[in-house]
Amino acid sequence: MDVISSLPKLTVLEARGCGMRKFPRAIFRMRLLQTLDVGENNISSIPSQSLIPSSSSAFSPSLSAESADGLSFACLSDLRVLRLDHLELMSLPYEVGQLTKLTELHIHGNPIVELPISMYQLKKLTDATWKCDAAYLKSPPKEVAEVGIDAIRALLERHEINASPCYRMKLVVVGPENVGKTTLLRQLRMLSDTSSVHNSRQREKRLNSVAGELPNLSTDGIDIKPLTVYQNKNVVVQFSAWDFAGQEVYYATHQFFVSNRSLYIICWDARADMGVSRRRLEFWLQSISMRVKDVVPIFLVATHRDAPEFTGEKGSEWLERRLSTVTEGFSDRFRGISLITAVSCTSGVGLSLLIEEMIGAAKRQPHIGEKMPAMYELLEKELNQVRLEKKARQEIPVLTLAEVYVLARRCHVVNTRALLAVVAFLHDLGSLLYYDDRQAYGNYAPMADVVVLDPQWLVDMLSSVISTTHNYCKKGILRHSDLHHIWKAPMFPPELHDVCLNFLRTFQISLPISPTEELFPCMLPAARPNISLLWPQHDATRDEVARYWNFNIVPYHLFFYLLPRLMNIATVDVYWRNGAVFEHEQALTKVELSPLLKRLTVCIRSEAGQHSNLFITISDMISQLLSNWCTGIGAKVCIPCSHCLNNHAYEPYVFTYEDLVDAVLQDESTVQCWRRAKCVNVALSSMVPDLMLRVQQKHRLPAHAIKVFPRKVAEGAYGDLYKGVMEGGVVAVKILKECDMKQQQERVALLEEFRREVSLMTSVTHRNLVNLKGFCQGNRDGVVAMVMEFMDGGDLYNFIHQNNAEQHGKCSSDEQPRELHAAREETGEEAEGAVLSRTHHLPYSLTLALKLCYDVACGMEFLHSTEPPIIHRDLKPPNVLLKRRAELKVPKEWENGEESPLISLEELKTLQSSSLEKKEGNLMEMVRKVRALSAANKNDAREAAAAAREADAAAAAAASAAEVEEGVSRNTVLTGVCEHMQVLRALVQRLPRMLHEQYCAERGALRDGTRVLNSPLMQSLSRLAVELELPQCEVGYVPEGGEGDAPAKKKDKAQFEWLASYALTLRAAEAVAAREELPPALALSEDEEVPSVEKDTLRLYRDPATFTPRVDAELTKWAGRHPREFVAATSEVRVMGPNMNSQFCDGPDRFHEPTEVEAFLTADPVIMAPGADCTHVLSSSGTVFAVGKGDYGRLGLEHSSQQKSLAPVERLEGLTVRQLVASRGGYGHAMAVVEGGEVYSWGDGDFGKLGQGTTGEQKPAPIATFTGMEMRLVVCGHTTSGAITSDGKVYLWGQADDGSLGGISTSNQNSPMRWNAMEAHDIKHMALGYKTGVCTDGSSIWVWGLNNGGALGLGHTSNTDAPTLLPDVPSDAEFVKVCAGRAMQCALTAAGDVWIWGENTQSQCGVPACSSVSPQVLEVGEHKVVDVVLGSSFGLALTLEHKVLAWGCNDYGQLGLGHTSEVSTPTLVEKLDGCAVQYIECGEHHVMVSTKRPPVTYSPLVKAQTSAQTLPMPEQHRPDEFPSLADIPLSALSRRFMLLRHLSTHAAAAMPLFDLESPRNPMVAIKHVFLSKFKTAALRRVLAKSSWTSGEPLNVTARRYPAGSKKTLYKQLAQALHSVPAEAFRSTRRVWKVLFMGEGSDDAGGPYNESISQMCDELMTPGLLPILQPSPNTSSKRPDVPNKGLFVLANAAVEDEHSYLFRFFGRLLGLAIRSNHSIALEIAPIVWKQLAGMPITFKDIRSVDEDFAQTVNYIRDLEKHGVTAETFSECDFLEDLQPVSDPDDASAEPLALTFENRTEWRALCIKQRRAPSKRQGGGVREGGGGVGAPPLPRLFTPGEIGHAAWG
Repeated sequence: MDVISSLPKLTVLEARGCGMRKFPRAIFRMRLLQTLDVGENNISSIPSQSLIPSSSSAFSPSLSAESADGLSFACLSDLRVLRLDHLELMSLPYEVGQLTKLTELHIHGNPIVELPISMYQLKKLTDATWKCDAAYLKSPPKEVAEVGIDAIRALLERHEINASPCYRMKLVVVGPENVGKTTLLRQLRMLSDTSSVHNSRQREKRLNSVAGELPNLSTDGIDIKPLTVYQNKNVVVQFSAWDFAGQEVYYATHQFFVSNRSLYIICWDARADMGVSRRRLEFWLQSISMRVKDVVPIFLVATHRDAPEFTGEKGSEWLERRLSTVTEGFSDRFRGISLITAVSCTSGVGLSLLIEEMIGAAKRQPHIGEKMPAMYELLEKELNQVRLEKKARQEIPVLTLAEVYVLARRCHVVNTRALLAVVAFLHDLGSLLYYDDRQAYGNYAPMADVVVLDPQWLVDMLSSVISTTHNYCKKGILRHSDLHHIWKAPMFPPELHDVCLNFLRTFQISLPISPTEELFPCMLPAARPNISLLWPQHDATRDEVARYWNFNIVPYHLFFYLLPRLMNIATVDVYWRNGAVFEHEQALTKVELSPLLKRLTVCIRSEAGQHSNLFITISDMISQLLSNWCTGIGAKVCIPCSHCLNNHAYEPYVFTYEDLVDAVLQDESTVQCWRRAKCVNVALSSMVPDLMLRVQQKHRLPAHAIKVFPRKVAEGAYGDLYKGVMEGGVVAVKILKECDMKQQQERVALLEEFRREVSLMTSVTHRNLVNLKGFCQGNRDGVVAMVMEFMDGGDLYNFIHQNNAEQHGKCSSDEQPRELHAAREETGEEAEGAVLSRTHHLPYSLTLALKLCYDVACGMEFLHSTEPPIIHRDLKPPNVLLKRRAELKVPKEWENGEESPLISLEELKTLQSSSLEKKEGNLMEMVRKVRALSAANKNDAREAAAAAREADAAAAAAASAAEVEEGVSRNTVLTGVCEHMQVLRALVQRLPRMLHEQYCAERGALRDGTRVLNSPLMQSLSRLAVELELPQCEVGYVPEGGEGDAPAKKKDKAQFEWLASYALTLRAAEAVAAREELPPALALSEDEEVPSVEKDTLRLYRDPATFTPRVDAELTKWAGRHPREFVAATSEVRVMGPNMNSQFCDGPDRFHEPTEVEAFLTADPVIMAPGADCTHVLSSSGTVFAVGKGDYGRLGLEHSSQQKSLAPVERLEGLTVRQLVASRGGYGHAMAVVEGGEVYSWGDGDFGKLGQGTTGEQKPAPIATFTGMEMRLVVCGHTTSGAITSDGKVYLWGQADDGSLGGISTSNQNSPMRWNAMEAHDIKHMALGYKTGVCTDGSSIWVWGLNNGGALGLGHTSNTDAPTLLPDVPSDAEFVKVCAGRAMQCALTAAGDVWIWGENTQSQCGVPACSSVSPQVLEVGEHKVVDVVLGSSFGLALTLEHKVLAWGCNDYGQLGLGHTSEVSTPTLVEKLDGCAVQYIECGEHHVMVSTKRPPVTYSPLVKAQTSAQTLPMPEQHRPDEFPSLADIPLSALSRRFMLLRHLSTHAAAAMPLFDLESPRNPMVAIKHVFLSKFKTAALRRVLAKSSWTSGEPLNVTARRYPAGSKKTLYKQLAQALHSVPAEAFRSTRRVWKVLFMGEGSDDAGGPYNESISQMCDELMTPGLLPILQPSPNTSSKRPDVPNKGLFVLANAAVEDEHSYLFRFFGRLLGLAIRSNHSIALEIAPIVWKQLAGMPITFKDIRSVDEDFAQTVNYIRDLEKHGVTAETFSECDFLEDLQPVSDPDDASAEPLALTFENRTEWRALCIKQRRAPSKRQGGGVREGGGGVGAPPLPRLFTPGEIGHAAWG
């Protein structure tokens, strides 16, 4: 708002909803303002110049230093409209009533209790233009306010008539003793008595005549007498004159009587030493500025002006020099100094000037002459009467605040707030004394309940004890038995002595040290006693730590308050007026205030540093005293070097506190001491144990242990609150605010507050206190945070307020809680989504109220029982937090940020009726509709009816529950969700079921291409589940009764993985939009072997300040344009075995040793699937490649020939492959599981093993049976295939001979058959061989099928049709994987053993050749096996040490041992030593090994795969085209890319759950970080599923026209094809065949391509077609403009008869994207944004029309070019600029350019340039929509769309 100070001529200012917390004073300088709107902000007060603002004296801030400029609403005399609605105001400033031109005033939405009297002057307000909440008003009463504004004005005017002007003020005279203060006041009174003498010279003669007759007086304590000043016999001001004694002993009490609304005279002796006088003046000026917040007039008056040295001309000059020297610089340092003068109390010289200045100063005060309401005077009279009555009864003139309130109600003071205002006002006048110390002590303020009716009585009581006139107080100690000598009757009768003592203790003047003695610190001897025995100069046996507080001026009274506090924590052995020495907990402590050095020193000596607790306690004590009692004295904290202290240095090196704070924040553990030439590293913990939180080290947490949700929960004074997770539990994390490193005070304050709160919360634990779980400090990433218990029930204030509002029907649309308005303002508009409260509304009852009170009391009782007691200074409803299903919690923080109780659900408009202002019936109706709609979308009328009946039952239950009275159990009360608890609980409980069923209902349509996106209902339900964080959706949903005959069982997490991906994508989009750190779930694990220094660098990858949107966009562009550089090709792939069929690409026939093949290194396989004489691999880029023997279609390519190089399997392009397997025998077939669960199969289809319902050769195609299922595992045997779904179902299909289908069927099965017999065992893994099978549930193994040669290990050779338990294997082993060769099998255990059995004729079981082997452990020595694979007749094992063992048949050298001999026992493949092999696979006869981790790790011995991979980029290599990446370490870029790839994976899976058509689609926020590869894959997948495969190409006859002809081929084809259905353009073949007239050739592809090429040429020929035109930059003479020579959409109007041309153009573009064949069109990127429906920015327009952009910008910035309103008409360019029309408003007149409207004219010009995107772009989008996937282009950048279309 600082900019408004530069707009003094502004007439309208609208600053609604700007988040302002303070009313900008600069607004008052805008004198011409007529309309002001600052509604819906967080403003709680408005500056005022008045002390009496309201009808019943509601208190408003008095004249402060900020308000001394005279600015207020009175300055805005032209104001007509004022909107102050929905703020936090409790009163209005008095000056609002002076806005007599005001015609409209809105103050509703504020808890305003009183209206200012001055509002009766607002005559132009009517009931229609006046809005106020009468419910809160006390004065005038709400009954009057409800009548209308006329009644309010009448009542206020009556108050005004009864008010009387107030000319009263307090006069305070201070200064050193014996300077003439009392004499000065006496002479001023004499001057007042001579008011009838008008001549000043005659006055001085009169004074001189009586001056010698009066003796000099000395004041003891404070003398209070009235002083009335007259002018022309009229009363100008009535002063209450307070004469302060000057003895130093009284300084401790004087501070209580310094107040606002006063005139201060500081006296000093002009004859005294100038240095001493200056220090004393400075002391009093500093004392006044400390205790008085307002700017008050101060006079510096030198006395004894008539001294001999000041007589004559030279004496006068000498006096002037002394005045100037003594007071030099004071006026600049202390505001309010109005007069510096010298007077003579004897001769009266200068007194006339002094009295005239007093009159002038009083008149300048804005409150002088202000009308004081009659109730003020009435209350003052009542209090005076009580004072006289108490004096007559010899009672102390003191009342409690409650007693004063009883009197105040008689005087029409309506509430306690008004009472406090009246009492504060009378205190400032000096009529009574009241000390509101709640700011320092909170609700336990000792003096806030005491009102002293007679100030003189209190002064006399204090001064009678603290006095130099008696010696009963010896060494500061007064015996109670001596009190009768001091407090004498009748003023102080003996029975009141105890009361007076309590009063002294309340004011902290004294403290009891025994039952019979009282200590007065201010009366202690000033001299320090001999402390050398207790505190020797040096102590080599103890460590020493110290701290200094250096002051600008000595706070004499500081130690008076500190000593009692020290005595509360320890037994103080020796003490004096300014110091103390004591021993506590084996630590020796000295605290001393040095007036000479202006320093307070705390020094502690202890053994082995056992001083931390005591040092921290004393430091906090001093800091609290300085903030509460000694504000403004300029204390600077310094820390002497502990090394110097312990080495007895005379002058230790001193650090500033701010320097050590910086060191702590920067995670330093030591600092350097430079006292000597050689520096010494000194531990910070030895100097600032409080900052290092040394005592609380056991509570320190590592930052990586805490996961924080990116959305801020609340904002506090020094920290922001977030919801987080730690150790699996939800926690609240308060993170220290970021601060400017240049702002020392801010840094210190933040860290101090953090330290204090941590220290406090670690010291106490209780069930009714918010408990601290730990803190982070000193992390390299700069995290300073507290981790606390998360209170999910909101705060008590919102809970009670919202319940009351609902019960009384006050929550109307105009009166909703401000949080609701803030939430809607944040989202931008009402339609953004439903706003639901996070605060769980419970039915408010007497039972609950008692429970709340009890829990609060328990928490407070515990705090008070601690030692020392802990006082909660700010106990109020917003700081009392609630927790669901637990007790009430009281936070121990001194200040707590207010929690936001609202969340916004953007898409869930159907549940907006559940917001707080709706009735229960409406909510129930909506729930019924939601459930019915859920069932209806599944076309199940019976389910819809059941859902409706269930909703009715829930409504009946809710209605029944509403009738239950107060006797609600605690659990019922504390687990409620909101007012509609029963209904929403039913909805929440049913939501997982609704989600699961709706997901299953729509999954098929998404997979077959019928739908591109989920339904709006599914999208809304998903968003609701994520926002509610439903735990049911994390573990899976169990359908009622299960399915089939199988019992219902708990499903695994895979069932809701789609929702997890959606939630992660949604949170990431929100974080990107808010420029916050991405969700913790995306974090990558860190390699343990990475050095710690590099780990610090790697953490940058999550830093939003480093990786800005621009950096992320450049990184994704780099990955898209140079994909090979982003393949983590650090892995090595080696092959072994035969290559006769090119299964390892073109090369030697055999590889007898492990050999690298360049093609595989380039592809960088992440999945290897060698098969029967062929090989499939999934590359790191996501492409499936095939190579080798191609007959029977085993490669999945479009041909069946042998393939000698890696070729992509085109039918899998665009699909995200998760599993890839191939058969290790037979004629070869393979399967792939893709994202979403679909299973593709291809190859030899004999026996139906492809599962596609046929037995022939097939290209890759999905298996229909598995539509809608999630796959855990798929396997290929020689003649069979199998699968296990994620929910445990087992399927087999293929050849049935010899029991190879496990008894499912005796005939071959062309489609998957469910194996019900094995589902009860929860099968984990399965493998298939030649007519054999093996599976395990982890503890047992089953085998089945052909048993020739004992292949099944059953001890016989008979086939088995049913699964049979394998004997001879241990029952306690945990089996994690099974494998099957041609006629042998094996199993891997979690312990690293391999059990193997079967035929062994070629030693394939790892033992010397024999016929067969029963189950036995494979002998591998001391190795632990983590993976095992079996080929046709051989096997390989991978050990934990990354070594490879091989055995069995080696005819082709496949064992990699360099020979072809059989290997009878597991033998180490030495050629692979040192290769760190992690992944092994084998085909029928060939082997592949890789250093990359496998896609699935079965052995628990292998650590989970880490994501921390590095990119294979040359060191310091970054393309020059991406300058933002230049300074970021490559390791950080690598990890960031992995993170973005992870995010893109989830985003691609979750994409259908977002409304991509909505302009508020969250996915738009992450499209720049959504890797192009994944977007393209999603697009290709949708296009592939929606392809049209039927029909032949359309025959089109066309005529060729010569070049230059106006007739075009484009129009001919458009006319011929515009009526063709859009589905035809989704064909996988050519859409049309063209026959050119006069040419007899058949179109085999050439004429079709020619037609495309010719149409492109015609489109780019200017003037030929009304579709494209060259960009304006094409004709620019500037060579550096972008998009020169490119084309944009034409600006010509779209005629109806030409609309088909644009639609056909859209079809062409869609066809280009769908067919992946580029078209030769040079189109600017802005066109692709128009076609995708993206918003067009000014930058886009500038990219194609630089001249236009420069022109409109020049006109906007005319003033910068020297053009003014006067010279505007002379500008030459005006002739070329035409009026501009609004393209959206045809009825509006064109806007002609003027100097005043140039900004509006520019905006219309830009709007007009955007208009073609709505007309032409709409037609193109309409044509392309039926061809492509309309919503998806919104996720692409213009460059990506263009690349898809033209390559």
